[in-house]
Amino acid sequence: MALKAYELLIITPVGVDVAEKSKFDAIIEKLGGKVLNFVDLGRRALAFAVNKQKEGGWLHWELELAPDQVAALKKSLRLLNAEALRFMLTLKSSRLKTRPRKRERKRKKVAAVASVVKN
Repeated sequence: MALKAYELLIITPVGVDVAEKSKFDAIIEKLGGKVLNFVDLGRRALAFAVNKQKEGGWLHWELELAPDQVAALKKSLRLLNAEALRFMLTLKSSRLKTRPRKRERKRKKVAAVASVVKN
């Protein structure tokens, strides 16, 4: 099955090192995924306390994964509740990048009408 592009954001407790990210990488690779990019977004304050934590370390991955392995990845991340306070996995959409903006479409339409009227 073809791999699809996903984004994964994990909020960890403050005491967890970036070195612990290898545990998350191993889970992704075990499921047949491929890590494309990793960014440590640093410590940030949480809007509300999660497991009595008011701050968390934010980690962001761009990865490729087979769609039938998404449920297994989510289950594995839920089992790591000591290392991951919260996580969010989203499908990257290519449609958002290719869709022209409303203003650009309107400008092209006006230019087309002006060229017809001019001729």
